[in-house]
Amino acid sequence: MQIKAQIQNKDEMKKQQRQDQLEEGRRMRMGQADEILKLQSIKSNKLRGLKNLSIPDKYLSDLERHKIGA
Repeated sequence: MQIKAQIQNKDEMKKQQRQDQLEEGRRMRMGQADEILKLQSIKSNKLRGLKNLSIPDKYLSDLERHKIGA
């Protein structure tokens, strides 16, 4: 009886550890997505500001094409 209980406890611990790992991965992906959105917002604000300063498009094209977070 005691061995069965130990086996069940170990199985439950493994399941909980797996759930914890999955949850941590989800939190990390959400954090990365939030960071990318923040950086995209900063990029668009910066480009808008440069365009308002009448900077020619040929100087902004590299900045516009730059990908964030791939």
